[in-house]
Amino acid sequence: MKKAFTLRMVLFLGAVLLCAPLFGPSCAAGFDPPGKVNKLRIFSVEADKPYAQPGETVTFKMNLIDALDPANARPVEIVWLGGCFDPEGDQYFGCYPSLAKSLSSLQSSGGPPPPGTFAAGIGLDTFQLPIPSDIVTRRPPPAAGPYAGEAFVFFVACAGNVKPIPPEGTGVAGGFPLGCFDDTGKRLGPDSFVSGYTEIYSFADHRTNANPAIDSLDLDGTPIPDDTSDLTLTPHVKACSVTEDQRKLTGCSAPDPFSECKAYKIKVHVEKDVAEIDPDGLTPDNKPLHETVWASYFSDGGDFDFDTKLVSDATTGYTDTQEVNWAPPPDPGLVTFWVVLRDSRGGSTTLKRFVTVDK
Repeated sequence: MKKAFTLRMVLFLGAVLLCAPLFGPSCAAGFDPPGKVNKLRIFSVEADKPYAQPGETVTFKMNLIDALDPANARPVEIVWLGGCFDPEGDQYFGCYPSLAKSLSSLQSSGGPPPPGTFAAGIGLDTFQLPIPSDIVTRRPPPAAGPYAGEAFVFFVACAGNVKPIPPEGTGVAGGFPLGCFDDTGKRLGPDSFVSGYTEIYSFADHRTNANPAIDSLDLDGTPIPDDTSDLTLTPHVKACSVTEDQRKLTGCSAPDPFSECKAYKIKVHVEKDVAEIDPDGLTPDNKPLHETVWASYFSDGGDFDFDTKLVSDATTGYTDTQEVNWAPPPDPGLVTFWVVLRDSRGGSTTLKRFVTVDK
């Protein structure tokens, strides 16, 4: 951990959060499809307890990769900010005053922040947040709907050096007061900097929510091995001759890698009962609704015909429509796949697998 940097940033944030908006979920648009991984990406931030009981500790795991230049891996600095519970209006920007108060206490005490408030360092991909025992009861019951408390955790990943910046943007949910810089002081863009937040709920009725389980990731109907100790055991596919530049062309004359090359079927395999019942959901005829579950596919080579597919519908249940087609890249080598299975109540599971592309 960069201790000097950490202390300076905490002291700065203690002041800036009092007057500056932070940020919303970061999903910078680009020319490449969402499933193509060629820069710094956070696939998911998984909580081991998407719905936590009061007094429990939640562990968060960030799943990320820096794919901007695979031959020259960059150290990725990660910052976590927690300790915000039941903000006004249940909005993430309602966390600013409580975060500022917690972080600025370092200036007077000189000691570490309370557990679950702040963490920063290279490769710090996990974070623990203690949930207050009164997260629900500290607020009055609502006139309608479930009685619940809410916790927010903010995070950033930077393939460089995280530094505080003056407030940017306007409006209630404007700019984020941290930037990402290289060693020369040049500010880095969205290919090197990702930010976001995640929420955890606690309910008075002690309901739970499990992360949706993945059985396997299949290639043409066969599970891709999960043993990465010997990558020679990975399945082999043939490269597609359509170049990367050709794949970016549009119009009737643009070559289609899915028709000009052999495409492979990629499918996340799950149990048909992957979706749990949603306690707050009922159909018009008073039948219980389930979570919606969907899969997002990513790879650092080749192209998908679809990046996201529905796995389970809230009303009709399991759909078995999560299969996508993948056209391999033009160059041989090892390709990494990631699939993120999400449910509509904040649960997620990420799986990584490898395939070898031959000439």
